Amino acid sequence: EMGIRCIDSSVAGLGGCPYAKGATGNVATEDVLYLLHGLGYETGIDLNRLIDVSQFITNILKRDNMSKRKMTSKIVEFPLLNPWQHFTIYGTHNRYIVVAMNKNRSKCRILKIDRMDQKELTITEDQHEYSHVELRQLLGTIEVSNSRVGGFSKTIHCYGIIGFIKFLEGYYMIVITRRSQVARIGYHRIYKIEETAMLTITNEDIKKIHPDESKYLRALQNLDLTNGFYFSYTYDLTHTLQYNFIEQNREKNNFNNENLCWGTRYQPTWKYVWNEYLVEPIRSQVHPRWLLFIINGI
Repeated sequence: EMGIRCIDSSVAGLGGCPYAKGATGNVATEDVLYLLHGLGYETGIDLNRLIDVSQFITNILKRDNMSKRKMTSKIVEFPLLNPWQHFTIYGTHNRYIVVAMNKNRSKCRILKIDRMDQKELTITEDQHEYSHVELRQLLGTIEVSNSRVGGFSKTIHCYGIIGFIKFLEGYYMIVITRRSQVARIGYHRIYKIEETAMLTITNEDIKKIHPDESKYLRALQNLDLTNGFYFSYTYDLTHTLQYNFIEQNREKNNFNNENLCWGTRYQPTWKYVWNEYLVEPIRSQVHPRWLLFIINGI
């Protein structure tokens, strides 16, 4: 880079090039010359070619700087939107089947939650995206296979999973059963939690009840999650409007190709995520699109 900036055609060629007549040379210039040889350029020295090489190296340096900025940025490869907005939870003797659908109910994904382990929370994410026909066939197969071992039934319909919590024995799942839209930011809808429900994960047949379990359970049930708790499927409520707008536009400006379309979601500001510890048990087990971040405020 030093050599390119020190072009002097009258005396020493490429910034003191050791191969130019009367030149003294330096290490930086020699490095540039080695690069020129590797690119197939002669070191005669042809200034027209050097100008082309200068532009080529400048582009390389720009790309390298962009890569460094991306490595230190807060961006992670989350999807831009949280597609799942409707959830139906089915129960069998051994597991819960969580069926998630997008807003217009055209796509479905599935989580399987093990109910036979009281100590650990084990969740399996089905990587297949189901159509309605495939989903009906799958649920029909599950119903038949469980007809003699505890049955298969629809447990609850909800609008999001707040998270999972464990006290002394076994996990509980907290879900949103009723919501109301309270605001819009552009095309983003902001919802308020109106009602929640809690499901016991561990099957009652194997669950061992600790004498103090009910005390902690009552404390959680006394928490009013309908007073000032908000969420959005498409907008990060843990950042300011200015931050969301500036960061999104800054990323778009990093790419000159207008045909590219990048979907990104920024890491939330965890200190404002009310349910941070509730989603912690599943963050390493499921794709981030299953996580719904709740904030608390007036």
